[in-house]
Amino acid sequence: MEDKIDKLIHEYKLYYCVECGKCVAACPMNVIYDDFTYGFSSRGIIRKVILEQDVVDGEDIWNCLNCKLCEEVCPAGVKFSDFIKDAREKAIAEGHSENAAHCDRCGTYYLPVRTVSAYKHMLDKNHRPEEFTNLCPKCKLDSSAEHMKLDVFKR
Repeated sequence: MEDKIDKLIHEYKLYYCVECGKCVAACPMNVIYDDFTYGFSSRGIIRKVILEQDVVDGEDIWNCLNCKLCEEVCPAGVKFSDFIKDAREKAIAEGHSENAAHCDRCGTYYLPVRTVSAYKHMLDKNHRPEEFTNLCPKCKLDSSAEHMKLDVFKR
């Protein structure tokens, strides 16, 4: 396990973090999640990983929205979103998928459960939130195409 994470630390330049705080300031998690803390911020996770704490088994890696805003503002070139993506894949491969939402149609992982819950809360009930939040991008397109086809035939 540590070999894989150590490889990711170097591949995505986590050691380059200078703790300037720009990533945390740019992060939309503090708007979406009421309980946003340093512990699941990009800086907090990088600190845990470098101190060799297990992040694959916990919830912290499942809070990131993967928007890449942190990468855009990082002066050191840390690729945090890419690290999170690979850490999540590793977590799922090791059987830690309780925080991963899987598509209702095809079973593919597509978002963290917490992100899905936040989206459901934000969406208006008239906009089919269950289709938006319960399907992976491919199945979402298929579903939208089916609805458009039905709308065309109703005319």
